[in-house]
Amino acid sequence: MYHIFRDESGVVDAVNRKSDGKSVPWLEPKHPLTIELREWEKVNGKLNLEPLRREELFALQFPGGLEEAKQLAQNKLIALAELAQEKLTEGYSSTERDTWERKERESIEFLKTKLFTLSKYLEIEAMTICASTDRTKVVATATMLAQKVLEKSDILRQASVRISGNRAKYSNEIANLSTIEAVLDYVSTISF
Repeated sequence: MYHIFRDESGVVDAVNRKSDGKSVPWLEPKHPLTIELREWEKVNGKLNLEPLRREELFALQFPGGLEEAKQLAQNKLIALAELAQEKLTEGYSSTERDTWERKERESIEFLKTKLFTLSKYLEIEAMTICASTDRTKVVATATMLAQKVLEKSDILRQASVRISGNRAKYSNEIANLSTIEAVLDYVSTISF
């Protein structure tokens, strides 16, 4: 038995043996496998090597029809959104990412009170950066660090919310498409 593979326009790309998946050089007239295919044609009828109509191609690609195409589009959308979210934190170690929420909490608390009671790690980081234990210098450095942490946190959250919002918008638009062709065309335009 053989698998016939067609390109996007339905033209036969390759013929592979089902048993081992090896490609069959079916265009070489004297090749034994080509001869075998010709024999198969005699028994089973003409091997159709004509391009498929777009609807026939879609029926092969998406046996579940429009709903299957939409589901695959939704899966691709989720993967693209996840990739975009991951890129937001690219270049940061997992250890650093794991401390962001704590740094944010400590920064908010410190900026409210200018006390290190609930911000001991911020204090340690500020003392290390300014290389001093002088309270004025440490507070000034901690203030700068806390503001920077909150600014970066806000930028990251805004970008993340935009990605989530676009994902929801794209998902709704995919759900409202009425043909497989429209789904495929739309998915090719998605970007974050």
